[in-house]
Amino acid sequence: MYTLITGTVSSTTTPVATTVGSATQTSTKTSTQSSETTVAMFPGCLIATATFGSELSPEVQLLRSFRDGAILKTAAGSGFMVAFNSWYYSFSPALAGYLYTHSAERTVMKFLLYPLIGILKVSSMTFSVASGFPELAALLSGLVASSLIGAFYLGLPLSLIRAKVRRWRGRGAGIERGLAVGLLGSVAVLLASEILGSQLVMTWSSVTVVLSALFLSAMMTSARIARKLQPLRN
Repeated sequence: MYTLITGTVSSTTTPVATTVGSATQTSTKTSTQSSETTVAMFPGCLIATATFGSELSPEVQLLRSFRDGAILKTAAGSGFMVAFNSWYYSFSPALAGYLYTHSAERTVMKFLLYPLIGILKVSSMTFSVASGFPELAALLSGLVASSLIGAFYLGLPLSLIRAKVRRWRGRGAGIERGLAVGLLGSVAVLLASEILGSQLVMTWSSVTVVLSALFLSAMMTSARIARKLQPLRN
C-alpha cells in the first residue's frame, strides 16, 4: 500500500516600491499561494534494507526500481501490489527490526534473498522485452517471477516429501491439473477486468494468477525431482 500526501505549492510575484535616499527603487516580493498537488509515497523494502544494511545497496535498488519503475506503472501490477503490501507489511516491520540487531540471522537472510533477487532480475528483463505493451509485460513478468519462486523455494523441499510419501504419487497429477485450470481461468478473468476497468476484480485475479503459477510450478518441479530421486531410494 502507499500513502497519498497532498500539499500546496505555487508562487506569485508582487512588485514592492522602496525609497533609498532620493531614489525610488522597485523590487519584487514572492509570496506563496495554494495550489493542490498530490505525491505518492511508496513504502520501502524493509526486509531487504535490513538484510543488506542500506536502502542504497544495489540489491535494494534493484527491487525498488522493478517495483516502482515497472510493476506499479501498470493497472494489473498496482492491483497485485495492493494485496501483496497488505500481507507483506503485516510482518515485515517486526522481522526487519529483528534483523537489524542480529548479524548471524542477517547473513542467513542474505543467502535466502539472493535467489529471489536473481529471479526478480530475470522478471525485470522480461518486462523490458515486452515493455511496449505494459499490461502484457506485467502479466508475463509476474508469471516468470511466481513460477521461478515456486520452483526454487517450494519445489525443491516439496520434492523430498513426494519422494518419501507414497500417497503423493497418485494425487500430484490431479492437483497439477486443478492448478493449471485455475491459472488459465484467473488469466482470463484478469484480461476481462483490464477491459472492463474493474480494479477490485483485477486485484484479486492478479493475486490468483500469481499463486496459481507459483504452486503449479512447485508441484511440477517437485514431481520431476521426486521421480529422479526414486531410483536412488530403491
